Amino acid sequence: LHSLPVQLKWVGQQLKSGIEATGAPFSERVYVSRADADRRHVTNEESVIQRLSERGFERYEPVRYSLDEQIHIFANAEIIIGPHRLAYTNLIYAEDATLVELFPRDGATETYFVATAELDLDYEYLECPTTDAGVHIRPRDRDLTVPVAELVGVVDEYI
Repeated sequence: LHSLPVQLKWVGQQLKSGIEATGAPFSERVYVSRADADRRHVTNEESVIQRLSERGFERYEPVRYSLDEQIHIFANAEIIIGPHRLAYTNLIYAEDATLVELFPRDGATETYFVATAELDLDYEYLECPTTDAGVHIRPRDRDLTVPVAELVGVVDEYI
């Protein structure tokens, strides 16, 4: 996603302008799940979703949606939460959103911090304890356990 901010915004606007309304209501508060992935799972995802749903969040697995639906999900989002993943390239459709990225301990990257800065969006991250995954798994690819109370505290600052 390293590009000129004006280019990123232009691409997002062009793609958004070419889609039809989906008719499906998507929440402005988005939790992006990695349940479909082979790594970087949230081990306590049900607890996370339960607490976030009390604040109006809906759980989404972007791979299960069409491109038009993914554009709508991210274009209408006010806050997006979830583990680091490629689906956040959809941030180019966001207008005025905050990304709260969840990282396994010692696995943070600057990718979407830079992208949100370039897109003039807000960014927060939360470092989470990891499961013991063995020595051959990079820290950023380990499963993580979200400190739910801490996440809710971060969320409450933005909603």
